[in-house]
Amino acid sequence: MVGSMNRILLFVPIMLLACSVTRPALLPTPSPTHRSTYRALLVTDSAGRARWVYNAWVEGDTLRGLRSPDMLRERIALPINQVRAVAAPRFSPGRTVGLIAGLGGVVMAVFLLTPDPVYVGGYP
Repeated sequence: MVGSMNRILLFVPIMLLACSVTRPALLPTPSPTHRSTYRALLVTDSAGRARWVYNAWVEGDTLRGLRSPDMLRERIALPINQVRAVAAPRFSPGRTVGLIAGLGGVVMAVFLLTPDPVYVGGYP
């Protein structure tokens, strides 16, 4: 029972990741009255280094956020003029359909390729 629960807990995040794609996103223009928050952004800086920024927001001329969604004390701050590209994960209907079709194909293959049981011997 525990083994199957662990498999399910491992399977769910993989399914969610398989249904998303990271696409370019636009940062809002900095404004003191408007604060947009993003759950996760893939930010590429002027040195070409890409990193994930979680719970990101623009404050003045700085992109702020967390280095990890689990470690609230590890903050990051990047000047907007050093940000070269920003991408955000989004739901992908195409990937979701492909995932469902692939899983259906695997189930059908197992069903069709599994031989019928052969019973040997008679009744006692």
